[in-house]
Amino acid sequence: MASRPPGSKDTGGACPRCQVYSNFTFERYVVTVYESRTVTERQAVERFEMGGFRQGRQLEYRRDRLAKERVIQALCQRCKRVTLVIESFQMSRWVVVDHWPRGNIVVPNHVPETIKALFTEAASCLQTGAPRGAAIMTRTTIDAAIQDCGASGPDTKQRIASMTDALPKPLIDMAHELRLGGNDATHEFKHNWSVDESQELMEFLRLLLHQLYEVPQRLKAVQRTTARRRSAK
Repeated sequence: MASRPPGSKDTGGACPRCQVYSNFTFERYVVTVYESRTVTERQAVERFEMGGFRQGRQLEYRRDRLAKERVIQALCQRCKRVTLVIESFQMSRWVVVDHWPRGNIVVPNHVPETIKALFTEAASCLQTGAPRGAAIMTRTTIDAAIQDCGASGPDTKQRIASMTDALPKPLIDMAHELRLGGNDATHEFKHNWSVDESQELMEFLRLLLHQLYEVPQRLKAVQRTTARRRSAK
């Protein structure tokens, strides 16, 4: 299931408050920021907490200016609590750039502490609005994980190729996308790296870590149960 928070164009997502995938109702714009006014996320959150906005009220309304940023109240249909979604108008569309609260970082089960620290750093980059840093860290994390699981080779590309016995081809392809994404984020400075791109890579990374660490442990647990059942006959 997708781990990204909701946006005005995609009302399903992971709730930062109850940590469960849910649908959201977008109740009202808390504040709209136009070219003629700058309001920081911190100011918007503080004013939200103080109840400084009435239903339907915007901080500033200028028909002769283009809206650049907005903060929206999103109501989780599961826990009935509100999350603030911060969006920026980019390339003719509204893009989620942050949300508040940001929620806890959930690491896949059975991941070693060294890999867990790398995964947490990648997720933290995404949460704090550094998508390029997140993309770079997803590449670092999967390279460290496959080496921990026995990959061999002089570079990341060959190490991924050596994992064909441990990973099915679709996941091998995902690992290469993490490698290429991290390379692009490092070297392609002209590309405006987006939150959506890094969220996609984080989801690939989560699936890969699940396959590398959680699936083998769950399989061993089932095998132990099967062995006990057969020995009891």
